[in-house]
Amino acid sequence: HSLILASTNPAVISYETAYAFEQAIITRDALRRMLEDHQNVIYYLTLQNEAWQMPAMPPGVEEGVLRGCYLLRPASAVADVALPADAPALQLCGSGSILPAVLAAQERLVRDHGVAAAVHAVTSYQALRREQIEADIARMRGQAAEPTWLEQTLQATPGPIVAASDWMRLVPDQVAPWLSGRLLALGTDGFGMSDTREALRKHFGVDPDSVVRAALWRLGR
Repeated sequence: HSLILASTNPAVISYETAYAFEQAIITRDALRRMLEDHQNVIYYLTLQNEAWQMPAMPPGVEEGVLRGCYLLRPASAVADVALPADAPALQLCGSGSILPAVLAAQERLVRDHGVAAAVHAVTSYQALRREQIEADIARMRGQAAEPTWLEQTLQATPGPIVAASDWMRLVPDQVAPWLSGRLLALGTDGFGMSDTREALRKHFGVDPDSVVRAALWRLGR
């Protein structure tokens, strides 16, 4: 699988973007590193050919886009819904073309089930994993290491984490060792399937209904 294979080459920096502003941030940083700083790196950027409206860039997301993930929409941002303080908490992660399905699942979880589900846009599980490994190596050697981006973001959140991807489950599973068994990865593991995108996503369990079902099952556990 291409995103997994990209992780085997230390010179390759891979991203999966959902929005135009993510792509702009990453491309600008890539040009700076390769043309201005003359770093010997290769950027591997995946794009999808599905059409949806591009939102304006939320304030303060640039660092998260580059480092691997950012909070796209908290549960409180779902309009006209006031959840109690003791509502069960859940984190949803989405990337690329599956992100709209994750946002749709969030609406249902908040409105229909009273779950405080937050949505995180993940642009690079590889970036999150690599930084975490580097920090672990430094700490094993007795060296100081700043909190990683994964530790500051997903690791610091409450409740289960359900990560949906249009790729194999191995892609989000790259960060599972550092999330204390909280991560449930959803992906399109399979070979030789041919059908409409809607039918395939339902089959593999990454459509909105499947994300809601997985989230409620995980909460129940």
